[in-house]
Amino acid sequence: MSKWIGVELEGTLAEYNDRFPNQIGEPVNAMLLRVKGWLNEGKTVKVLSHRAKAGSSNYEVNRWLREQGLSMLEVVPMEKDMQSFWGARAVRVELNDGKLCNGCRNAPENHFRHQGHGYTAEDYYLTDC
Repeated sequence: MSKWIGVELEGTLAEYNDRFPNQIGEPVNAMLLRVKGWLNEGKTVKVLSHRAKAGSSNYEVNRWLREQGLSMLEVVPMEKDMQSFWGARAVRVELNDGKLCNGCRNAPENHFRHQGHGYTAEDYYLTDC
């Protein structure tokens, strides 16, 4: 299994508006530049969105990605009823801003390497907030 970076579409890569939740908003420039940087470094990036489950929404997401120069990205589903996701490798960003959240902004980024259970996980960063 190859390693990849997941970026949420709604509120992270694209602006989210509660009044128009079915529309994909304008790109969040800080995240757009970060994703393009990762791609230039040869990293694999996937877009996380509940829209990946709905066939007609896939067209809209793919069209939006194409307009941003990100047509090569795979869109993978998130459970639409999920309120939040937690994990040791999660980095929280401010909604519609793309910057590290206030609690993380001043926290150091750390290279983390874990060996165990027959595998080595490395090259991801954690924040200490």
